[in-house]
Amino acid sequence: MSFSLFNGVWKRTMIYEPIGQMGSVEDNAMNVIWIQSTCGLFIDIRIPPNHINDNSLCVCKSFAGYITYIIDNKQLTWHREMDYRPSNGADIGSITFLSDTTIQEDAVLPGDDYREIWENISKTNSNNENIDNNKANVIDFAAELESKDSSMNRKGYFIINNNMFGLTLTRYTTSEEDKNEANEANESNCSDYADYSDIALNKYFNQNQIQNESESNAATTTTNPTTTATTSNAQLIPYITRYISIIGHIVYNVDTKENDYIIDYSINPIHTTSDKYLLKEVDIFVPSEYKWNIKCGELPVELQ
Repeated sequence: MSFSLFNGVWKRTMIYEPIGQMGSVEDNAMNVIWIQSTCGLFIDIRIPPNHINDNSLCVCKSFAGYITYIIDNKQLTWHREMDYRPSNGADIGSITFLSDTTIQEDAVLPGDDYREIWENISKTNSNNENIDNNKANVIDFAAELESKDSSMNRKGYFIINNNMFGLTLTRYTTSEEDKNEANEANESNCSDYADYSDIALNKYFNQNQIQNESESNAATTTTNPTTTATTSNAQLIPYITRYISIIGHIVYNVDTKENDYIIDYSINPIHTTSDKYLLKEVDIFVPSEYKWNIKCGELPVELQ
């Protein structure tokens, strides 16, 4: 099945929660981007504005997987195969096309009461300061990724649509030997080698989210509150930021005669505050370290 109806890069422009009532200032200020391939794979990333340090990690969200669409009742389901947070299962929305480039999503699941408006920015070029569709010329590509090193147990997706790209990689694991060596050395960052449970991750997100909301209520003049991780949970940050979720744009570099993959949005703030070039920052992604299961399109030369 082709998902050409939803093909593109969608940005949420408005949320009403409950329906009929404008969502919070914080929710409407969030950068919420969803990149969708024609073969069904998608990546969704949600980060606050000015996401420049670890303080707002607890506010971020990202997940990836595949969609299904029931034409009769216009229900679109986002099946989460990977999640920055412990997964809450699939998302389901009732879709109404307001125009060729704008959709309205209404809540379907019990207990949900929201309406979201999405704009297909890959067609409207509303962020055209970042996109040059006449140069890179990469229209539709999607692949499943799996680390060649089986001990890392890392999977992901790489999607390109209309010269924008999305990359998601799950948190990797490390060997028992590495963990033991770190613990024996009593290194301050030994938690970087730990495999944390969903319980520990939920504790981090929930505790810091509560603190963030408290600070938001106290600082009524602040439209973009951030929170500082509590000392007991700060040790989780190296592990939390192992989850890679990036969306950016592709431009053709006339000097190198290659495509540059430039990062616009990332769960890990260091990716957008230092080196913004995906394939030039080896700590983020090395294409040759992964098996590519191509689902649609052709693998660009620079990713081979």
